[in-house]
Amino acid sequence: MTDPLLSARSLTKSWYGRPVLRDVDLDLRKGQVTAVLGPSGAGKSTLLRAIAGLERVDSGTIACNGELLTDGAVRVQPEDRNIGIVFQDFALFPHLTALGNVLFGLRRHPRSARRDMAMAKLAAVELAEKANAYPHTLSGGEQQRVALARALAPEPEIILLDEAFSGLDARLREALRETTLAALKASGAAVLIVTHDATEAMFMADELALMVDGAIIQSGPPASVYRSPVATPAARLLGEVNEWSGRVESGALVTPFGSLAAPGLVDGAAATALVRPEGVVLTSAEAGGYRIVGRHLLGASTVFAVAAPGGDIWQARMATAIAPNTDTVDITLDAGLASVAQAERD
Repeated sequence: MTDPLLSARSLTKSWYGRPVLRDVDLDLRKGQVTAVLGPSGAGKSTLLRAIAGLERVDSGTIACNGELLTDGAVRVQPEDRNIGIVFQDFALFPHLTALGNVLFGLRRHPRSARRDMAMAKLAAVELAEKANAYPHTLSGGEQQRVALARALAPEPEIILLDEAFSGLDARLREALRETTLAALKASGAAVLIVTHDATEAMFMADELALMVDGAIIQSGPPASVYRSPVATPAARLLGEVNEWSGRVESGALVTPFGSLAAPGLVDGAAATALVRPEGVVLTSAEAGGYRIVGRHLLGASTVFAVAAPGGDIWQARMATAIAPNTDTVDITLDAGLASVAQAERD
């Protein structure tokens, strides 16, 4: 793994006595997209603004290419950080055309080269034909792409996106993700995206960090974080999860549908099994088995509700083409989509 371009270490920040950042560590690497996912109020935007130089921290350090940007006393100004930002509301200048907005980010470049550079960035986000349009005549998705082109135009080392898709409808968000990701990757910059949308985070990110109450509780490649959450809050951030609590015995937690290894937990410890719905594998059972109490077709996949011994209801998700059509099923757990975490309270 390459060395980080930017490193944030032990960042803390409080507002009126309420912690907003709690000892946050984060690395951004050139050519890599890092997503910070968390609910509203988790501290995501404060972290992004601190990296941009728009927010002071109480303690901790941020360094880029070995240069200290802040240590609580030292502070390199935002305009001197070589960072591009796409804000949640896009922050386009209404009196400037799309081209004019992109040119604004190129004020430090030679005048003779600016127009060609700006047009190239608009072309990169598939908006060259809208160069002379004003923001109010553009759709939300087009405004987002102009804002992205403006952030990309000066060829910054780091690009930050603050909930950049949140103001768009679901269909448009999906359509724009691929275009945006391609443009970000082509830039070669280190990219940070903060979002509350789990699908967006997993689609865009090479590295995913989960943030709750001002702290990063887990980070790693999206597939690893999704498959093996270290705690219940981490599992819930990334979608539906079956939870079952018990105590570790002989290095495993016995669930109604089989045992799961509990590495790192001592026998007798209170623990919670965290199993993704697609990790609950159903096969048809003509007699006996477990009863299906709900079934919902979602097109390519079908979601089942299955009654477990003791009255708990577990969710299962399978490809519709191979989903069982009986009312009772046998169940096995896919250990690759399940993990065991220490219970939050013993």
